[in-house]
Amino acid sequence: MNNVINKTENLTILTKTFAINGYGRIGRCLLRSWCENNYLQNFIVPQQINELANIDDILYLTKYDSTHGRFPYEINIDKNQNTMNIFLNNNNNNNNNKNINILISHNKIFGKNNNKNNKNNKNNKNNTQKLNTLLDCSGQYKTRQDFENLLAASQADNIIISNPANSADDVDATIIFGFNENTLNGTEKIISAASCTTTAAVPILSLLDKHFSLKQVFITTLHSAMNDQPLLDSFHNVKESVKNRAALISMIPISTGLTKGIERFLPHLQNKIHSQAIRIPTLNVSALDITLQIKKNDLTTTILKDFLYKNTLKNVQLTEQFHASVDFNHDKNSAIIDLTQLKVSEDLIHLFIWFDNEWAYANRMLELTNYINTKK
Repeated sequence: MNNVINKTENLTILTKTFAINGYGRIGRCLLRSWCENNYLQNFIVPQQINELANIDDILYLTKYDSTHGRFPYEINIDKNQNTMNIFLNNNNNNNNNKNINILISHNKIFGKNNNKNNKNNKNNKNNTQKLNTLLDCSGQYKTRQDFENLLAASQADNIIISNPANSADDVDATIIFGFNENTLNGTEKIISAASCTTTAAVPILSLLDKHFSLKQVFITTLHSAMNDQPLLDSFHNVKESVKNRAALISMIPISTGLTKGIERFLPHLQNKIHSQAIRIPTLNVSALDITLQIKKNDLTTTILKDFLYKNTLKNVQLTEQFHASVDFNHDKNSAIIDLTQLKVSEDLIHLFIWFDNEWAYANRMLELTNYINTKK
C-alpha cells in the first residue's frame, strides 16, 4: 500500500496532519468531508482515528451510512498494520492513485497505545509524522484539564473540540468558521468549534443586531434525534429523565445551552436571549424557529428580504422554495434561511432556519483545522 506522505504527488510531506478522537456521527463526517473536499487534501491529512470499536465495525460504519449514503471511495483495512486504507481516485492505474493510510487505535485516552498490533504500527510512515491537530469528537471531555491531558497524551500542536466546553474559560478560543476565525492569533492550543446550533444562529443574529438592534430573541431549536436517546423507552444514564423516552416516536422538549453559546459571541445581548429545544423524530437536519424584537418598527417583510439578499454571509444561503427537512441532508451550509417563512410585524421578525446538524458542522470543523494549520 502506497503511503500518503512519500508516494503521492499531491499529498506531500508539507501537509499537516490531524487525528480524530471519537469516531461517531461527527468523527465519521469529518473523514468523509475530507475525502469529498479535494482542495483540503493538499494541506491537511488524516493520520489516526482513535475509537474503542473494533476495526471491522469501524470499516463497516465508514462504508455504509444510513444518513449520508455509501462512502464515495474504495476503502479497506489492513489488519497487519491496523490501518484503514482509502483509494481516492478509484481507477485501475495504481501509479495515479492517491492512497491514504489511517492508523486505527483503540485507546480510552488518546496517545496511550494499547493496540495488540503496536509492533506493526511503527511501520506506518503516516503515523510517524508529527501530529498537528487533534479533533476531539468523543463528547467525553468538557474542561480545560481534560483538554490539556488530551494534548499532552497526543503530543499534538493544538486541539479542536466538537462542543462548546463547560465555559469560555475552558478553551483558548471559541470559533465559528466563516464568522470569527480572524480573531485567532496563532498561539491558541485549545479551540472549541462551538455547536451546530450556535454555528447556524450567531452569524445571522449578529448581522441583524448590527443593523436593526435586537431587543429580545426567542429561539426554539427543532433538533434531530441524537445518540443520548434510546430507540425504545429504556433507562440510561442521562440527567433528564425525558431523554429515556423513545427517540423516533415523540417530540421531546429538553434543556439547551444555546443561550449561553450565543452570549459567548454576542455578550452585549446577555439576558436578551431565550431558548428552548425540542428533539424531533428524524435522523438528521434541524431547524431554528426564531422570533426577534427589534428597536425599529418601520421594517417590512419585503425590505428585510432585500436586506438579506444584499448582505450575504459566508456559509449562509437563502431559499424561496418550499422545503421539507430532508432536502437539506448533506448540505454544507451552516444555515439556510427559509424566506417562505419570513414575516415582519411592526417590531417583530420571524425567521426559520434549516441546517444539517451533522454535515455542516463537520465541514466547519474541518475548515477550521485547515485554517489554523495553513495560517502558521
